[in-house]
Amino acid sequence: MRKSPGSTQGSRGAKTQGRIPDAMVAFLATVVLVIGAVGCYDTIANPAAASGNKSQHPSLMHPLPEPFGGAEVVRFVLIGSDTRPHDKGRADTTMVLFIAPRLHRAVLISIPRDLRVPIPGHGVDKINHSYAYGGPELTRRTVEALLGVEIPFYVRCDFDTFVKAVDILGGVDIEVPDVEGRGRGMNYDDNWGNLHIHLKPGWHHLNGYEAMGFVRYRHGDSDLMRTRRQQQFIRAVIE
Repeated sequence: MRKSPGSTQGSRGAKTQGRIPDAMVAFLATVVLVIGAVGCYDTIANPAAASGNKSQHPSLMHPLPEPFGGAEVVRFVLIGSDTRPHDKGRADTTMVLFIAPRLHRAVLISIPRDLRVPIPGHGVDKINHSYAYGGPELTRRTVEALLGVEIPFYVRCDFDTFVKAVDILGGVDIEVPDVEGRGRGMNYDDNWGNLHIHLKPGWHHLNGYEAMGFVRYRHGDSDLMRTRRQQQFIRAVIE
């Protein structure tokens, strides 16, 4: 069954939904372009356009007379990869963004990284492994099959791009929860992965690196709680 952007029945993962200001649809497209400008030129993909069939899904890289060519609903798979030098990595974060340009509304679905799903050509496995098997295109196809809707676009970002994008925006104000209790906030050190998270509870203005720690932290609770923090971060950026 094809679900509308506002549907709350039968979905998997956490959702955040809200009205988009009149300029927000254009803003979201601009964010995609900013991500490309800081080093992810190949992260905005339109499989139909890449194959030469540009009439089926108009490219976002060209001006359109209406937001997204007047489409009623536009869908993206958003992929945060943990790619490192000499390591293709996995999909550390996977979300689906539904935009209804004419209604100025959007729905964001977060998919748990350890959710076991059928991956085309690779049997049943954790959804984040789809990226290691076949890159962002296979992740897009896997999510498309999981939700049963056509999702023609994906946006891929790695850690460095995320940090640069947040810094370009001037950082973000966000309330850090006391995950570990007793005022310890959020703390984690991974020397091999060059990840060091030390955030005290309360309101803080986070730079790009600190924001990356905020959205990646999952060592004091669970991946589902991390999903909530990721959506908290997105709301903070929009607000």
